[in-house]
Amino acid sequence: IIDLRGKKFPEGKLALTTTYRKSSDGTIVGAVIKIQGFASKKERILEHEFGHAFGWKHFNRKYHIMNEAYENGGWDYFGLRNIK
Repeated sequence: IIDLRGKKFPEGKLALTTTYRKSSDGTIVGAVIKIQGFASKKERILEHEFGHAFGWKHFNRKYHIMNEAYENGGWDYFGLRNIK
């Protein structure tokens, strides 16, 4: 679920993702992405939140898509891979 309506967030947060997993084996079964209204127009926000929905954690490498600080993020995807 992606909720683009304006929401109240903790200070400094542009978006929040909650990922739901099976307790038995950790398989992801769903996710809810909530984005502040103004943040939906910012580059990379949705891609970053999809990363969380896929189970990726923050990776604080400069210019990385999963960098926790928006101003330090970018399109680098070093270390992200499709596990088959």
